[in-house]
Amino acid sequence: MLIIYYQATKDIPYMALVERMRKSPFRNYVNGEPISFDHVVYMLLFYPDDMIENIYDMLIKSSLLYNLKVIVYKSVDVEGYSYLKIYSGRAGKDNMMVHLRQYTDAEQIITLGDMPGKYDIYVNNKNANQIVHLLKKQYEQYLSPQHWFCRKKELFPACNDRKHNI
Repeated sequence: MLIIYYQATKDIPYMALVERMRKSPFRNYVNGEPISFDHVVYMLLFYPDDMIENIYDMLIKSSLLYNLKVIVYKSVDVEGYSYLKIYSGRAGKDNMMVHLRQYTDAEQIITLGDMPGKYDIYVNNKNANQIVHLLKKQYEQYLSPQHWFCRKKELFPACNDRKHNI
């Protein structure tokens, strides 16, 4: 499960985002500081556009960007707000697959993506939450609630057919 730490604030758009996103059963939102930074996937900042621009400019002027991947994009839901995501410089799909295989001992990993022919399952460029719900609906019958990573091919018989489309 993805654990997301956030700081409560009086910023209404920020807290509205937290309240909207915390309804997902796949994320656990915790108000406070992380206990450890050992397993941080990324940092997400959600602020007014000018603040995000200032933070990004500071990152550019520092030497930090050489070791990081940074993505900046405007909010489609809240006008005047932007997101800034900071990832490890080593973050990438290939590196993630290596770690996923080590973590799960999975015999088979099924990839999803919006580039036809590059992934096992082609996913139209849709809302990420919609994709999660589609996947849950399609594969829930093969998973017990306490077994999120399937270690046996028999649990995903449909996955042997690499021509799924969502």
